[in-house]
Amino acid sequence: MKNISRYMFPILLIIFSYFYLISKNDYSVATNTILLAFSILVAYRVCKFNKKIRLLLAYTIFAVTPVLTLTGQIGALTGFTRSEKGLPWLGVSFATLGIAYLVYKEKLNLRETFLNILQPLRFSSGPVVNDTSHHPSLSIARSQIYFSWLVLGAFFYSVLAAGLTPLLFLKTSTYALDVLVFGIVFEIYVYLNFAGISFMVYGLLNLVGISTIINFNTPFASKDIIEYWQRWHLSFGAVLKEMFFNPLRKHLGLGLTILMVFMMSAMWHGVTFNFIAWGLFHGTGWMIAYQASRLPWPRLGFWINIILLPIIIVVGRIIFSESDTSILITKLSALFAPDWSRDAYVANLALDLKTTISIIAVSIYLTTEILFFKISHRYKHLRKKICTTILLILIALFGSTGLESVYGAR
Repeated sequence: MKNISRYMFPILLIIFSYFYLISKNDYSVATNTILLAFSILVAYRVCKFNKKIRLLLAYTIFAVTPVLTLTGQIGALTGFTRSEKGLPWLGVSFATLGIAYLVYKEKLNLRETFLNILQPLRFSSGPVVNDTSHHPSLSIARSQIYFSWLVLGAFFYSVLAAGLTPLLFLKTSTYALDVLVFGIVFEIYVYLNFAGISFMVYGLLNLVGISTIINFNTPFASKDIIEYWQRWHLSFGAVLKEMFFNPLRKHLGLGLTILMVFMMSAMWHGVTFNFIAWGLFHGTGWMIAYQASRLPWPRLGFWINIILLPIIIVVGRIIFSESDTSILITKLSALFAPDWSRDAYVANLALDLKTTISIIAVSIYLTTEILFFKISHRYKHLRKKICTTILLILIALFGSTGLESVYGAR
């Protein structure tokens, strides 16, 4: 009876989540993902006592998403591949990521698979699961903490990110100015959208007693691209570090290890030319930042990394977003040999009042994150009681779903 009571709220949440998911789609939603998850659980039970076979299973599971992308079952994760094409595979990317991690750590079980891995809320948020056997009792103080995260996530997602969606049409342009502005806007949009969803899921899961981790920690407060990746999508970074960086570092030099880690990340996002280029680009950028930080002149290294950081982030996001190879080459050519034509959309852009206010609000927030990183750490300045109240009012007045989840297509 005690165990039933302990898991009552997580079970109710997962039932409600599936009812909501099915109401928005149909009964076939995520069927392949669910069947695959339980099939892996059976395979894991058989082979978990043989370390080599267990590790092989973990890496095979990690490879599921790249294979499905390569075979056309799901789309590459550019942020512009929302479709019902991979509906039976909905959530497969994050589900297999979490399963691979737990198989590797020898912690997979039925409870984790049902309550955590196959929780629909995780299908677009991606936090790696923790042990659900730990259920701290819910107090008023804890409720206030996690409610503040939920509200912050809703504000990021439904107000700030949604407010930028009218500018995403710039993706269709190959004018240098449009390409540059799109790269900046889309990077910010992906951050606010994905972090917002992650914070909402973090708040909800912890409210019902499922421990999970924060997926983002003010990445734009970083001083170099290395720190940026330490603050961006923390759960995915934990998987890459555990399954690839740590074992490869023992046999390869740092440079090759970093390159391999970024290529594994790239393949998970999509087996396409743009993601191969994205992995090579960010792996190279990481190593340049590392070498700059080791210069005998610390201030010189600091400023090199400060200058390189926005360049790597923006160019990397442009590469990330474009799966058409010819268009990507055209965009990069325009960017590095710019012709600042007056025909660019940005040069003739007429913004409505709501979009203008959204841009101002996003600019104010990002300025705070970048310049006042001590008070913005873990977003504590926005999770105070008065701020939570203000954010709730703004959500009620201006909130919308926008384009929904940037990572929600698979």
